[in-house]
Amino acid sequence: MVGFGLTEVLSTRGGSKTRFTLECLGSPPPHPSLFVSDEGVPYPHPSLPPLLIIKAPTSLDVWRVGLEATQTGLFENIILRPSASCPVAHLRRLQIHAERTRTRIFLLPRIKLPHWLIKNTYETNPLL
Repeated sequence: MVGFGLTEVLSTRGGSKTRFTLECLGSPPPHPSLFVSDEGVPYPHPSLPPLLIIKAPTSLDVWRVGLEATQTGLFENIILRPSASCPVAHLRRLQIHAERTRTRIFLLPRIKLPHWLIKNTYETNPLL
């Protein structure tokens, strides 16, 4: 299982970041999980673990909802799938609150984020 804090999931062409992340959670995850995205949401499937899914209007809303959900401490697992990056200061606040509230935050960005804030980085590869 992935440790508490920020975990970035990257993908090579054809890899599924969302599927990889949901497999990391286990089925079903032991605690409440949240999925926030401004691009799309996971397709309903019987093997999909129970998630609270939020479709945000913009990428900034994805980051804002992620921070607010982390601050509440209600979710052990939060998956953020934004279409754009956020300011480094916001990412740092997210990191601090994730470690304080013992929350696992999976980041599924389009581009790689600043490495000094990320605890783990995984790259999906459909060929392996």
